[in-house]
Amino acid sequence: MAIKSFVDKRVEDFFYSGRSRRIAAEFQKRMSLILDALDGATCLGDLRGARGFHALVGDRAGSFACQ
Repeated sequence: MAIKSFVDKRVEDFFYSGRSRRIAAEFQKRMSLILDALDGATCLGDLRGARGFHALVGDRAGSFACQ
């Protein structure tokens, strides 16, 4: 269940290069951990214990977010 696409070009650049001038340094380590967890997950259950991972509600039911 690898990451298939990115909405934000800055995040995509960071994911592939590991660095970005357009993303503040204090966010880069946490972002790297989140992206690695998302990319390495083989099923939804792999992410259930991740801090900040949660199901969305309302018209976004069935989608998930990670903070």
